[in-house]
Amino acid sequence: MDLGSLAEVEEFLVPMTAEDIIAGGMQGSINHVDPALLASWVRETIGDLELADGLDELVESGKPFGVLVPAMKSLLAERLAQCEAAQSQE
Repeated sequence: MDLGSLAEVEEFLVPMTAEDIIAGGMQGSINHVDPALLASWVRETIGDLELADGLDELVESGKPFGVLVPAMKSLLAERLAQCEAAQSQE
């Protein structure tokens, strides 16, 4: 799946528990975005150095992907809210 915006990435990432994964069985799926590649994309394509640095910090924590998802979603949602607020002020 091609993701082309911060909003699409935030929506695509779904926090899941071990129970959620087990319940999905053989037909279940886990939406995965490589956090390091996401940080690079945000830095190089979007040009948001602050957000990219925040994502890099998560990557450097060494925590597993499943633990990073809520934090990544939080960073993305916060930035999207800031963008929305800035647009509404124009």
